[in-house]
Amino acid sequence: QLDRLRDAEQCLNAVRDAPELENRRLKLEARNRKEMPGVKRQVLKNSDTCISGESLQSNAEVHHVNRVADSPDLSLDPNNLKPVNPKIHDQIHAAEAHTPEALAKLAEQRGWPMSSQ
Repeated sequence: QLDRLRDAEQCLNAVRDAPELENRRLKLEARNRKEMPGVKRQVLKNSDTCISGESLQSNAEVHHVNRVADSPDLSLDPNNLKPVNPKIHDQIHAAEAHTPEALAKLAEQRGWPMSSQ
C-alpha cells in the first residue's frame, strides 16, 4: 500500500510539474494580473450593496465565489465575482466558504440576503 501511495505521489508530481501546464498557469496568472483590476472595478461599479445586504463601503473588495486556485478559467468572469465589504470578506475566508454552496450556506447562517447574487 505504501508503494502504491508513492507511485500515486510521483504521478501527481509529474502532472503538477508538466511544462505545458506550467506555461498555461503562467499565462493565466499574467492575464489575471493585467485584467483583474478592471474587472473588479466594473463589478464594484455595477453594484451598491454587499452580499450581506449592507451598502458597499468605499474600500469594498470583490470575492471569487469559485477560488482562482480551483477554477482559474473563472477568475475574470464577473458572474464569479461578488462585491463585499472587507469585514464580510474576512468572514467568508475565515469560514472557508470557497465554493458557491459553502458561500450560500454561510449567507444563510449569517442571515445575509446575498442581494448581489
